[in-house]
Amino acid sequence: MLSSARVTCVLLLQGKAQGSIRLLLGTKHHSVSRRTYLPAELTAPGGVSQEEIYRLQDTDALREVFLQVASTARAHHTHAVELNDRLKVCKTSTW
Repeated sequence: MLSSARVTCVLLLQGKAQGSIRLLLGTKHHSVSRRTYLPAELTAPGGVSQEEIYRLQDTDALREVFLQVASTARAHHTHAVELNDRLKVCKTSTW
């Protein structure tokens, strides 16, 4: 029998991965409106200013922020896949 908590954990991890990717994909759209949703915990240490984000300047620091977000998304996705594989879900589901 599948544990509801384990299934929920897989779904939460996958949702975090998708949310992180949508954050990156939406950066260009939001920068036009002078909005940014990139975490300050990642932008501040590299000295990335909001103006750099709004102008989408191709700087090493901004690339590093994108890489960190993408790496986190990949880690969440990989973890979700590993947990899902361990669940041994029946492939002939009736729902």
